[in-house]
Amino acid sequence: MRQKVPFDYSSWIWCNKYPRPDEYGEFYAGFEYTGEHAVTAYISADSNYALYVNGRFAASGQYADYPYDKVYDELDLTDYCKRGKNHIAIIVWYYGLKDCSCYYYGNAALRFALWDGEKCVCVSNKDTKSRLSNTYAQHLERKITGQMGWGWNYNAAAEDRWVFGEGEGFHDSFMIPLAPPLRRRPCKKLVHERIASGRMIKRMEDGTLLYDLGREEVGYLSLELEAHTEQKLTISWGEHIRDGRVRAILGNRNFYTEYFTKKGLNAYVNPFRRIACRYLEIKAEDPTAIRIRTLGVIPTVYPLNTLQPPRLTETQQRIYDACVRTLRLCMHEHYEDCPWREQALYAMDSRNQMLCGYHAFGEYEFARASLELIAKDNRPDGFLSICYPSSFDLVIPSFSLHFITEAYEHYKYSANKRFLRSIFPKMKSVLGTFTSKMKNGLVPQFPELWNFYEWSDGLSNKIKERDPEDPHVVLNCLLLRSLEHMTELAEELGDVDARESYKALVPSLRINIRKTFYDPTRGVFTNYPKGEKYSQLGNALAILAGVVTGEAAEKLAHKLVWDGKMTQTSLSMRCFFYDALLAVSSKYRAHILVDIERIYLPMLEGGTGTVWETEKGADDFGRAGSLCHGWSAMPVYYYHKFFK
Repeated sequence: MRQKVPFDYSSWIWCNKYPRPDEYGEFYAGFEYTGEHAVTAYISADSNYALYVNGRFAASGQYADYPYDKVYDELDLTDYCKRGKNHIAIIVWYYGLKDCSCYYYGNAALRFALWDGEKCVCVSNKDTKSRLSNTYAQHLERKITGQMGWGWNYNAAAEDRWVFGEGEGFHDSFMIPLAPPLRRRPCKKLVHERIASGRMIKRMEDGTLLYDLGREEVGYLSLELEAHTEQKLTISWGEHIRDGRVRAILGNRNFYTEYFTKKGLNAYVNPFRRIACRYLEIKAEDPTAIRIRTLGVIPTVYPLNTLQPPRLTETQQRIYDACVRTLRLCMHEHYEDCPWREQALYAMDSRNQMLCGYHAFGEYEFARASLELIAKDNRPDGFLSICYPSSFDLVIPSFSLHFITEAYEHYKYSANKRFLRSIFPKMKSVLGTFTSKMKNGLVPQFPELWNFYEWSDGLSNKIKERDPEDPHVVLNCLLLRSLEHMTELAEELGDVDARESYKALVPSLRINIRKTFYDPTRGVFTNYPKGEKYSQLGNALAILAGVVTGEAAEKLAHKLVWDGKMTQTSLSMRCFFYDALLAVSSKYRAHILVDIERIYLPMLEGGTGTVWETEKGADDFGRAGSLCHGWSAMPVYYYHKFFK
């Protein structure tokens, strides 16, 4: 018997010849099941799918990938099948976005194959029946946020029994001429937990109802109600409330969906779009004509074992638990910066998340998958894109160097030399992009890119009053640390040429950083050559990169703590401030523990059970600050470091 090939005989298909952005296609096919073997489905789609067998929901969630590197799911459907005739139904949501942080623009397409043991019994081809969905609004093109992409509307009154094979308007599918390589999902699929039902806490004068989930939840919107009339419901979600209501619209952000009821019982779960919230709000055109049974979120959780925490005080344990929960709510197909507003994988954010996750979960597969996704980015200029997978044309150069740090740390924790070897060429390419652009012994900034370092004064945007190519102390210290990391990794892999080339650059770069940025009068490193401003981040990195050592480093550490004119680090970069203090003296351990409680205790009072993007919480970024942000979970790392 010929060896089983998962997608044998199948083809890429779509439901029409000229797909448009924000389009939903429905597909169905029948198959015979002997009842003797396991039934396995292999499926891949652009952009997202939900699969039903004999009318029952079985699976959803396309892994975020690239059109040139497609990922497929392998699903065990045995429990959904019966002996004899069976029916498979698949709905695919095609995004078609070119400026989204968590999707790379590709072609609308679906490919699947079903196997009864070693026999292929059903495949996608031109005979697969398909149509545009009747229930989901086609080509709505209303973005939730610029980072997340499209929202959705749903019309229950247009429902039929297509998932049972009884719908109308179906026709043969169109073959799509694609031939990308296919690889299996590199990490586990999400688990759907029992619904987190909201508790109705307020009825407003216009009949709008406000529900409280009790804490932050991430997953699929779930609704069950009885309706006496067909009407529009507007359902909004948010992490916080202002003036007694969910802020559904924040600038150009739209945290709401419109659901059109049918008469009778309505039961709806959106199987595509994860939402993150503590509060849900539902507004009806005629509140007297509906009765809400449940409104909530079905949590979508990446399956993990949580390790035993270190021995902590009660307060420390509360902070630790909030940080771990935040980490989990920011893990789905890949690491996410925040599940409410962006759901995007950043190299810098994920570095913090990975480092904490090694201690909280003792798990390396998920981190490895995210690193692999980053490494498959293919910008022609050699930098890494801002997010992955994304065709959004935006770059933060410093984040490319954080990728080298997180890859280095993954190897130090996992000792997975085989994986390191697989991504090392990408790491070399990224580092080469920086070293090839060095001028006068330093790497300049890049005027055409976003020279962001952190959300602090003078570190988040270009400085227009200066030459846009002026070197920055943070970027050069990050480059220096990357060269040291790569020297060590090249040694591990036996790449002598790379080791020697990186090693040779380190001494001169260290000297040039000190000569260019150090102000002996004030005893600090300025952000720019002969500049006035100086920051905790830049000076902390100077210590960590070995630009300043010994007694001078001790004096600088003292300034990091007590110099009020020094720009403070934000939560995303607080770890470098802490690490620099610890690199100088263990006496700063007490200061770090006090500082953690100062920052994080106010977050616990918010009631979301998570930690915030910045210390300002929801009030930051035009009242769009995230209350669940992965980069802020760093206390997990320090508690394990201090209390082994």
